Order: sequence, then C-alpha cells, then structure tokens
Amino acid sequence: YDRPLFPAQLNMGHPLAKGLVGCWVLNDSGGMAALDSSPYRNNLTFVGYPTPLKRYHDGIPFDGTNGYLYKAVSNFRAADTIGHFLVWIKTTTNGNYLFSSSDTAVATNTFNADVVNGYVRIICLSNLNVIAATTTDIRDGLWHLCEVWSTGSAYGLAVDLVTQTKSITQGADDGKWLAQLPTQRDNIAINALIRTTTTIGTASTIAGVWYYGGRILTLAERMSFYTNPYQMFLR
Repeated sequence: YDRPLFPAQLNMGHPLAKGLVGCWVLNDSGGMAALDSSPYRNNLTFVGYPTPLKRYHDGIPFDGTNGYLYKAVSNFRAADTIGHFLVWIKTTTNGNYLFSSSDTAVATNTFNADVVNGYVRIICLSNLNVIAATTTDIRDGLWHLCEVWSTGSAYGLAVDLVTQTKSITQGADDGKWLAQLPTQRDNIAINALIRTTTTIGTASTIAGVWYYGGRILTLAERMSFYTNPYQMFLR
C-alpha cells in the first residue's frame, strides 16, 4: 500500500513514529470520519458535508464554504511547549486553516496555524502572539509541505523544508505553544477556527496533518518525511 488504511497500521517502532501524537492522513477511501492513526485516536468528524467524501490519493478538496473536520477535545496537548506540525496542502486562495485548537466559549482562547496572504502563520492566545512567514507564498496550486514548530523558547516555520523568515506582527516569539492555554480549549479542527463563532477556511486540498508532541523533527527526519510521509506505516 502507498497509504494507510487503518489506524492500527502505524509502525510504532519506526523513527518517524516517535512522538507522533496526532496523525490525520486524509487520503483514505472516504467516509464521514478522518481517523487519527496515532495511539491517541482523536478521530475527527466531517461537519457541513451531506455525504461522505471520496478522498483517495489527493487529500480532501475543501470548498471553502461548507466543510471542516472537528472533534470536542478538552485542552489538547496542554503541557506541550515543544511540538511540530507538518501539513500537506495545495491552494490558490487566501485564508486556509491548517490546524486549530480553540474555546467555543471565549473567542480569545485559541491556537491555530493558518495561511494568510499566502504565507504560513502561527497564532497563540488569539492575537497576543502572531508569528508569520514572509518567504514563500504557497498560492500556486501546487503541493507544499507547511511546517510550524516551537522549541519551547521560539517558534519556527518552513515551507518545502525551507525555513521561513519570521515576522512578529504582534506579541513575542516566546515559544509558549499549546501550553500557553493549558485549560482553556475545548476542540481541535482542520480547515476551521471554532470559537464563539465558526470560521471556515478558504478553498484548499489538504492531504494530511501530522503532529509531534514534545519534540521537533531533525532536518534529516524532515527530509525523509518530505520524500515519503507514509513510511511510518506498516505495509
């Protein structure tokens, strides 16, 4: 197989499975759930689609109007000051949500990685920490690997393994990450920001979201992942 079919197929002995605490590979055969292949099984549900999506090899073609993936999760990875998200996406639009974890009761309690003006961005605690890339505009309709991470003291962003120049548009580059909101989030989502109101991302195709908690991939691991993001699954 060149894609995972069931969560149990994750090879926990593989180096790229180490620290993998969220793994939503969005190119399986369809259905109304996006399975989390990590041991934590935070399976996401499609919201806004009347019928199951057919995804196969090309990821999920979000239309920018109706659909997103969601699960109610209290304080997702609340202790993490170090972590690493990797997302495969292609888009020609502006305003894509890669991953978010927010509070439906208080609009300012949010963490999200998104794409604004074509550049990858991290927001922690609403607008108190806003870290944006300024190097690579991804709105060319081609596949890109977008990465956001925290070392515990600073944030990082990359597109197709190229580290992005950071612009601190608000707050500080302090790397507080998900631990900045340890008890104030109640959901996780892909392609949406779910706070007191729900904002759906613009049109894009997302083929997978990987999250490593408590560690950052080395450059060698990132290069290996870029070449074959499915190698940590049993064949």
